[in-house]
Amino acid sequence: MDDESQLSGHERRVANAATTWVIREDRGLTAPEQDEFSTWLAESPAHRVAYRRHTRVWHRFDSLVAPAPELSARASGRKAIPTLPHARTFMAGMAAAVLGGVIFWHNMPIDSDRHPASVATSAYEKQILNDGSILELAQGSKVEVLYSPTERRVRLVRGQAHFTVTKDVTRPFWVEARGVELRAVGTAFAVRFDQEAVRVLVTEGKVQVRSGDSAQDSDSLILAARESAVVSLRERGSLPSVETVTDEAIALELAWRPRSLEFVNAPLNEVVAAFNLHNQVKLIVGDPRLNELRLVAVIRTDNIERFLRMMEASTGIRAERRGDAIILRKGD
Repeated sequence: MDDESQLSGHERRVANAATTWVIREDRGLTAPEQDEFSTWLAESPAHRVAYRRHTRVWHRFDSLVAPAPELSARASGRKAIPTLPHARTFMAGMAAAVLGGVIFWHNMPIDSDRHPASVATSAYEKQILNDGSILELAQGSKVEVLYSPTERRVRLVRGQAHFTVTKDVTRPFWVEARGVELRAVGTAFAVRFDQEAVRVLVTEGKVQVRSGDSAQDSDSLILAARESAVVSLRERGSLPSVETVTDEAIALELAWRPRSLEFVNAPLNEVVAAFNLHNQVKLIVGDPRLNELRLVAVIRTDNIERFLRMMEASTGIRAERRGDAIILRKGD
């Protein structure tokens, strides 16, 4: 690794900024942050070089943390305090120090040890709970969170959610949806329901599924990673239908979760094609002259409006909306 002590003041500021962006991107960029990040990347080739370098260091620390789930942060069960989400965040702080940056990352945990917390969203939202578990909500979803010294419980009121659960054998993690209860330990899984059924998809670990009509663990079903179950709400007591799912099916089920697309000197048509894979509203390059345009950007797949504003402000492109299509033309 290069000797950071030899960096100039400007180079050190770039290194610090790159470290900050790597950490922010890992926990998920907000729409304003995405705009700021894209602008920062485009300002200088040195920014892009520093970002790539610090990303590689981040992944090295990530690989060190991955085999050690026992390092995950645990809530006290009595006092809700801002805690680091998991061991990887601690390693991120170490990485920042090694790279010459000083990073203070405060998450906003839900203080549900003392009071139930309700989270509703009109757009995608990501929350870090006070035990380090991660809650992701789809557009229009709502949950109620209640943690106690003996258990962690989340009720899905409407919509769909994905949970990445921090392991804590002293406090089981329960998700309730329309009377169906799901228990997870050190697990990642998605839940959604409609008038007909509750659907569960396990992406990591194992999940215990049982109907609220039966409190007996012997009547429950255990789902493993890459398995999906459908629990009928109209035929209470019937056995859930279970199937093993493909990578394509998992991607389709979780398509509501946004992801970041990174482009460095990419032609506009490549950016448009990648963006269109994740959105109902389609971008169309309506002017052949725009094919020569190349972009440096990090774009969240759910952030089409801000992407268009950035394009209009920085390139002069004009966007014409026609139903579910947006035509991109060169500005006058």
